[in-house]
Amino acid sequence: ADGLPIIESGLFPIGNALPDWFGGFTNNLRFKNLSLSATLDIRQGGDIFSMSNVYEAIHGTTKRTLPGREGDLVVEGIVAEQNDAGEWVSTGQTNTTQVRAEDYWNRVVPGSRGAVGELFMNDGSFIALREVNLAFRLPASILENTPFRSASISLVGRNLGYLQRNTDGFSPEAANFNVANNSLGM
Repeated sequence: ADGLPIIESGLFPIGNALPDWFGGFTNNLRFKNLSLSATLDIRQGGDIFSMSNVYEAIHGTTKRTLPGREGDLVVEGIVAEQNDAGEWVSTGQTNTTQVRAEDYWNRVVPGSRGAVGELFMNDGSFIALREVNLAFRLPASILENTPFRSASISLVGRNLGYLQRNTDGFSPEAANFNVANNSLGM
């Protein structure tokens, strides 16, 4: 009724850490003495909770806290009112009450007292460019007076980046090791 979300206290499951599936592809191309190979790793699904994103919201250092700073904010949702038993009951009306952005963020991220978990859940899906290898096979004429039958020179890059990821400001794989204050969903 005041335009701010109603926060339930307690611990609730907010996600599932397990991916729906994961896999990879390797590609090899050859032309004369050159070869190029690339490896992609893919993970589809799984939820990651980011405590780093919570701290950014507490301090107002994330882009998600920008809307409403220049004026009032209307929180998306349905209006609810408390009945005589103290229970929240939906009125069925869409919220149109404007609130200050600061009041909204203080409600959903009240500092050290916890946060509304689902606001800080990230999809753990990604497509990673795991390795690229460019190789040049030395011609046999260069190897004639050596003990080698064949040799090549390679330029290799590993963990080159993500072609697609859904995490806000951190690697979806970093949470697998519980670094950077991120945790897999429960």
